[in-house]
Formats: sequence, structure tokens, C-alpha cells
Amino acid sequence: MKKRIYSLIFVLLMGAGAFAGDVEMETIGSSIASNLYLTYISLGVLGDSYTKQVYEKEQTVNLVSIIVSQSKVQKEQMAKLMKSAEVQESDKAFLQNVITCYQHLIDEGTYMIEFINTNSQDSLKKYDTNRQKAWALISKLLGFENN
Repeated sequence: MKKRIYSLIFVLLMGAGAFAGDVEMETIGSSIASNLYLTYISLGVLGDSYTKQVYEKEQTVNLVSIIVSQSKVQKEQMAKLMKSAEVQESDKAFLQNVITCYQHLIDEGTYMIEFINTNSQDSLKKYDTNRQKAWALISKLLGFENN
């Protein structure tokens, strides 16, 4: 089943890329930025829910692990796209920022899990550092910094 889903996504993306114009590329870019934003928000909500004892330790770790796993897949796909001949020079900076942002989100989630499991203040600090870096890039990608 997983192979079918990935194959369908690949075909849809490749088909869109073959006919992609400015509107299509803007749509794909805004979808990517939206995914980054929602991932960031989801991690924040889970962290807040854990500290307020809405979610138990195991449930929080499981949900954050899923988000980290999905972010890794997205980052890997963006890295493949970056290496392909499909990316125009003008889009490379955006794509590199997306890849970097996904890494900050991955690290944010990883350090959240580490903090939950160990109560390490160092993990909490690394979580917060990556959270702030992710937000800075998301704000840049979504144009929030200009408002």
C-alpha cells in the first residue's frame, strides 16, 4: 500500500512538473510552506499539551515521533528534488530554506522526545533553539517577517 501511495504522489508531482508554470510552482511552494507551518504548530501544541498533562508521556512521544518521521520523508524528497535537473536556479534558495527548516523541525521534535524521556535541561534548550530557528525560516518563507 505504501508503495502505491508513493508511486501515485511521484506520478502526480512529475506530471505537474512537466507542465508546471508560475501558478503551479507557486501553488506547490505555498503547499510546502503551509506544511512547514502546520508541522511547527503541531509540535507546539503537543509540547504544550504534554506540559499541561493533556497527553501522557507515551502518547506524546508517539505523536511527535510520527511528525518527525513525516518531516524526514519530506526533507529527503526536497533534497532529491534539489539535486535533480528539474529545479531552476531561481528556486534553489527557497528549496534550501525548506530543507533547512525541515531539519530544524526534525531536531525540535527529537529534542522534545529526549526532554520528555530524560527531563534534561540541555534537551529543552536545544528544543527551544530549533523551534526558534524553524519559526524564523517559516516566517521568512511565508512572508511574515515583512508584516
